[in-house]
Amino acid sequence: MSETLMDQDSTKLQAEVERLAAELQEAIQENVQAAQYGLAVLEENEELKQRYGDLEGQLEVLHLSPLLLRLKAGEQCGENNPSI
Repeated sequence: MSETLMDQDSTKLQAEVERLAAELQEAIQENVQAAQYGLAVLEENEELKQRYGDLEGQLEVLHLSPLLLRLKAGEQCGENNPSI
């Protein structure tokens, strides 16, 4: 009878080991997925920062364009009318 109890305990322990191993695999997979998601977020963040910088540059050009056009128009007026 003692051997039967030992077999039962052994079976229970083996089942517990298998359950814990499965949980560990699941946790590892979740960590891998979280890491992949985190990397994707970081990459997207970097792309958005680059796009933001590009848009800021375009905005600056758009703000300067009217000023440059007025300056250019003023230069042309000065060339056409030397008395100014």
